[in-house]
Amino acid sequence: MNSKFIGAILISVLAVSACSKDIKTLNGVEYKNANVIDSNPSGIDISYKNASGVTVVKELKFSNLPANICKEYGHDPASSAQFNAQVNKYSSKNLYDTVQNQQQEITRLKKELNQKSGDYNVDLNYSNTGELIFSHRNSVKLKAVGTTSKGVLAVIEQTYSGKAPTGRIMVNGLNISNGSTWSGFIYPVGIKAGYGNLKNIPVYSTNLNQAVKLQQEYLNMYGDYGASQQQQQSSDSDTSSSTTDSSNTSDTSGDIDYNDYYDGEPYYYIGGNPYPPVWYNNNWAHHPHTPYRPYPPNRHPHGNNHRVYNNRGYSDHARERPSFRGGGRRR
Repeated sequence: MNSKFIGAILISVLAVSACSKDIKTLNGVEYKNANVIDSNPSGIDISYKNASGVTVVKELKFSNLPANICKEYGHDPASSAQFNAQVNKYSSKNLYDTVQNQQQEITRLKKELNQKSGDYNVDLNYSNTGELIFSHRNSVKLKAVGTTSKGVLAVIEQTYSGKAPTGRIMVNGLNISNGSTWSGFIYPVGIKAGYGNLKNIPVYSTNLNQAVKLQQEYLNMYGDYGASQQQQQSSDSDTSSSTTDSSNTSDTSGDIDYNDYYDGEPYYYIGGNPYPPVWYNNNWAHHPHTPYRPYPPNRHPHGNNHRVYNNRGYSDHARERPSFRGGGRRR
């Protein structure tokens, strides 16, 4: 798959309607006063009110749309066929198993980079991430049952397309008030969240680009952690041979209280081990080392002048701490 096609999937460069229009499909179904809210290589997403007056969001395939609409939204039959083939391929796969396999592969590649050059601080991204996430998206109506700094904790009240999860979900980046409802497509990131007493909450985004970016950030975060453990083992003969590998899906972080560390806000992780993001947030870009013992904001025993927390992460001696990819950030 070439980079031009990948860009077409991840970045919408096609115009969407600023006003409503009537759209009639080739099989005779008509959508009155529909708004085109997004497009992708296989079709367009529209919002409209059904017979009950409820706003519904759904996809209309280019294969079922008249030629003038296909032309308006840049339909390319070859790209569409390639995209649909990839989506069909991934729709039958378990998203979370696939993400964990990708995480292990990125960890392996970063370990190889570390062995060859001693440097693993490079982003490695899967070109099929967009299709993988897109293949598992759902059109839903959801209700916010909790608001957080990362988005909303929600329950799905109605599913219009796809197989939506039961129970609570975390919708990253969605900003609605508690008790409010929202309708649209949600894209599974392939990572889980912890929040209070809740664990293994599926994380979603309302935007494909954001979902891809978030997944790739965490894949690289876990890859960095795995490579750093290899580096530490090779440089420290006293390191135990049982040092945690990031491919381990169990939480081996000892006595860390993640709710306390994240000050009661949600935290994200791959598999069952939330520790690599904590390690990532407490390392210097130019000198990976055993992470500091994590402390929640403003509770370090040596006071805030020793380790300072701000909205971009911890820093030492009131200096902003850089991350592996240029700019401290807390995830």
